[in-house]
Amino acid sequence: MASDPNYQKHQARIKIFCGPVQYLPNIEKFDLIISSVPFFNFFADLTKSILEKYQQIAKPHTKLKYFQYVAFKNILKTFPGLTGQRVTDLVTYLENQQICKPTAAKIVWLNFPPAQIICCSILQ
Repeated sequence: MASDPNYQKHQARIKIFCGPVQYLPNIEKFDLIISSVPFFNFFADLTKSILEKYQQIAKPHTKLKYFQYVAFKNILKTFPGLTGQRVTDLVTYLENQQICKPTAAKIVWLNFPPAQIICCSILQ
């Protein structure tokens, strides 16, 4: 990456933080957040804390982009017990949360498994 000309051109503007986003200091605000967090692996309360952190570090009109695997939501909801309930609770939370408003979505069928890219505006 360090030898990539595009990286070198924008190096001063690029910030990389390795660790849970909840531990990211609130010292700077971001215009764009690209998240590869696998929300369907988490409980709703953890997803809520992540989205709340995104809101804290967002400038007005910040865009959030994240992905989810297309079939996972429906497949995992059918699992018995805790997994099915966890995913059902998560889907309910994501559909009703007031932190980011989805503005566009696109399915990438060539990804394996197919993934949906979701674009949102973070609400202030």
